[in-house]
Amino acid sequence: MTDRAKQPSSILYASGVECRETRELSKDATLRVRPGCRGFSVEAMCGTLLVTQAGDADDHILTPGDVFQPAPRRGLVVIWALSKAAVRLYAYGRSWVVEAPLAA
Repeated sequence: MTDRAKQPSSILYASGVECRETRELSKDATLRVRPGCRGFSVEAMCGTLLVTQAGDADDHILTPGDVFQPAPRRGLVVIWALSKAAVRLYAYGRSWVVEAPLAA
């Protein structure tokens, strides 16, 4: 596990044309992500993830290799690890803020 993944209170600000951040998540761990104006994508690297976004009636299940792009500026995105997992976030410009994980 990377040092950044161990830091529950870390905040990530993405900038540039395409930025990547990979996080390892234990089962039932979550990330809260606030999308910026240009958007971002979520990719499941391993494990199974459930991705939900405020204002979107659907929940999205991602397995390794699946990618989901939440709507820019729509609302908070929560990524929930249904099993031990790794997630990669791709940003387009200054596009997201990863907040402290929710308590399990």
